[in-house]
Amino acid sequence: MILKRLKIEHKGTMVIDAELFRDNIQGSLNTTLILGENGVGKSFFFKLIIDVFIYLEKALYQKRKPKYEYEKFEIEYILNDNDFIVTRVSSREIKATQNGKEIDYKNIVLPSRLLAVAFMVNDKFVFSENKEGYYKYLGVRSSSNSTYTSSIAKKLTENLMLLIYQGKYKEITDILQMIGFDKKLEFEYKDKNKAVSKVLISDEIEIMVDLTTYLKQIDKVSVCFWKNGKRMTFDNCSSGEKHILFAFVGILNQIKDNSLILIDEPEISLHPEWQIQYISKLTRIFNEYSNCHFILASHSHYFVSDLPSKSSSIVIFRHAKNDLPEVELLPYDTYAWSAENIIYNVFGLRTSRNYYFESDIGKLIKAISCYFGTEEEKINIQKLLSKLEKYSLGNNDPLNELIKEAKDVIECSANN
Repeated sequence: MILKRLKIEHKGTMVIDAELFRDNIQGSLNTTLILGENGVGKSFFFKLIIDVFIYLEKALYQKRKPKYEYEKFEIEYILNDNDFIVTRVSSREIKATQNGKEIDYKNIVLPSRLLAVAFMVNDKFVFSENKEGYYKYLGVRSSSNSTYTSSIAKKLTENLMLLIYQGKYKEITDILQMIGFDKKLEFEYKDKNKAVSKVLISDEIEIMVDLTTYLKQIDKVSVCFWKNGKRMTFDNCSSGEKHILFAFVGILNQIKDNSLILIDEPEISLHPEWQIQYISKLTRIFNEYSNCHFILASHSHYFVSDLPSKSSSIVIFRHAKNDLPEVELLPYDTYAWSAENIIYNVFGLRTSRNYYFESDIGKLIKAISCYFGTEEEKINIQKLLSKLEKYSLGNNDPLNELIKEAKDVIECSANN
């Protein structure tokens, strides 16, 4: 599953036009990183993706066309080596193509799972407790507008027990080791008489008892972990440890081949080192699931340098004049880039003594001082000007004078 593009229009206005993946990049497990500052529309875009796929699921199985907020959309995705393009032309008409040939939209294939993952109380994902549909909400909210710490622990405990039933011991230990925990779990059950019984699952997390009773009365069950030989409850875990446990265990319990997984702000509560390793850990833990597409929306530059070039893409969301996001799919990869390179070239920000910013200034100074008026030199200066003028400068910034001088050089050359 690869989501390639989503385009939505309403009453003659473009709501979104986002390309997410280049044609020449595809792996068994693919990642797209969406970057942008707060309020630029990343979470809104996730909601648009979910709404479209929920609409398509209803359209496949309902006799009447389902309702939809916007007039038109076009979505393109690859599934089982087939390129599907589905277009909602109007409220009455849906068109579809498969590998360029027109088909009945009832014959399209949808991803096996659509997972929405977040570890924040105000996520914008559609809340759902529907266990039958292919859309699964994996956030911390226990209802459409409420969150309880106890419900987070309950969801984690239940997911861990279900995974043990499925025999996914290695995957559980991989997650535990990712955050520096020991290969050990303990489930504690309190019955109505307040009697306590414990099940210790250690070494390779091999199950030793039947947990059916525990699952039937999950409200009375808690899970404990070990770190450096010391027992710790979920409440005593750090916020970053809770985040990784909740998100990765939740995904592991729901993911299938051909899944689309949306993860909003994965950097929350995570140390920069964990952010740097996040995507590599993600791909290693879930690499047995084929043809899955993970889309992550983040503010953090630490994720960028860990993206594998052969199976990943970077999309930049920027503010536009009409309050709708301007979307750019980067035509290059950033694997192993330095933090300063990423901050400057991807996020469009300069830091004090930023090597890449100062390097471009040096190039511009040299280009002006050695300018002979050739077309190649002119194009080079214009490219540098276009790049440097994107950045916010104070009125007293000396770079303003350099930019003015460069423009004067080009203008004088043109007049001569």
